Amino acid sequence: MAKAKSQGRPGRPKSDRDDVTIRVSRVLASRLRVLAGDRGTTIAELADELFTPVIDRAWGLMLKRMDDKG
Repeated sequence: MAKAKSQGRPGRPKSDRDDVTIRVSRVLASRLRVLAGDRGTTIAELADELFTPVIDRAWGLMLKRMDDKG
């Protein structure tokens, strides 16, 4: 007999995004959750907005370093 799904926290919101799970500090996750709620967005969307410029800049520097090495 199949067990009924228990009432608890809702699952991940449905979206067309291709997300993966990453681990961040509990403090950072908590702050992201509060900020996302305040902005009316998801944690994933807020993280993309905040992290993408930093990661893209680091990615570009890495590629430049690799290119300079030859």
